[in-house]
Amino acid sequence: MTTINTNQYITVTGSEGDDVKIDFLLVKKSSLILRALNHKLRQHILKLLEEQTKLTVTEIYVQLRLEQSVASQHLAI
Repeated sequence: MTTINTNQYITVTGSEGDDVKIDFLLVKKSSLILRALNHKLRQHILKLLEEQTKLTVTEIYVQLRLEQSVASQHLAI
């Protein structure tokens, strides 16, 4: 059984009959982050940032051979 309370929690009854409260807003935020990361170009940008820590937008689009607007749009997401 699943119920949504007004305090933004979802209560799920497990197979052993125990109730588990899940913060709906936290789950939604997490899913949006994972969805944003599920893009090859954004993964390449993250890899560059992992390797070099600090990069300007110019350095990112030059290294990835992108248009500046494309790099900016993906960074905004």
